[in-house]
Amino acid sequence: MIARILISGLLGAFIGYFTNWFALRMLFYPKKSILGIQGLLPKYKAIFAQKAADFVFQFIDFDDILAEAVNKKAFSSSVSGSKWGFLRKNVGFIVANEIERWLENELIRKYVAKNLKDLTPQARAILTKRIINTKIDNLINMILKSTSKEMKFIQILGGIFGFIIGGLQPLLFH
Repeated sequence: MIARILISGLLGAFIGYFTNWFALRMLFYPKKSILGIQGLLPKYKAIFAQKAADFVFQFIDFDDILAEAVNKKAFSSSVSGSKWGFLRKNVGFIVANEIERWLENELIRKYVAKNLKDLTPQARAILTKRIINTKIDNLINMILKSTSKEMKFIQILGGIFGFIIGGLQPLLFH
């Protein structure tokens, strides 16, 4: 009886592990439709791109970004810290300092932020297009690299649950 429980548990573990492995792979593969079957990410890449751009742009507050840039002297620092540092005493640095000085004024900063916000739909469209134009392999690799521990855990969990369920079956049907 113990041998039967053990064999059934091991078979259940194998099936659970393999099923989860297969299900996770189906998120990404096949990249192109084969007999009407296609991975979730490749199939819905355009929708994913749109949702990702929407998600990113819901957090953008141009007034805060500009205020922080002025506070940190980001414009003049980028000119002086770049390979174009020789511009520091020339036009680039002077322009950057003037931009920072103007943006210190809250009314001007809010006006500029509002106009930048008006560009959000175009920026969102550009980001969406860039994600869509990214090779599917690059997106898949990014997701797999950043979630590899969790993916492995899901597979192992499938094996554990499979072992438990498989081990219980002989007891239930005995």
